[in-house]
Amino acid sequence: PLQKFIAACYEFIDANMEFIPEGAKSRVLAMNSAQWMNGYITDDGRRDLFHRLAKRAKYDENFGMAVDIYAEKKQILMPIHDAFFPILQRACDEWLEDKNTNKL
Repeated sequence: PLQKFIAACYEFIDANMEFIPEGAKSRVLAMNSAQWMNGYITDDGRRDLFHRLAKRAKYDENFGMAVDIYAEKKQILMPIHDAFFPILQRACDEWLEDKNTNKL
């Protein structure tokens, strides 16, 4: 379930804070304390995310359209996601295992 996944993400970030560059730690801690990922569950939350990204971008490419485009293309994108995500998870696990092994 999504809520369980998000909770695991927050726990993972907290447990691996030592790997986050110093310059990004304060932002990551603020994002975690505000529970930002919970806002991305809804379309409105995702629109808000893209609105914030657009404010930081050097160019405006209609970031807000991303939510609607995703909804339109979801049937095409989900099989790609479902194939890719386990590969990403394995790569992250291997990277962390390597970091922990080399730390000893």
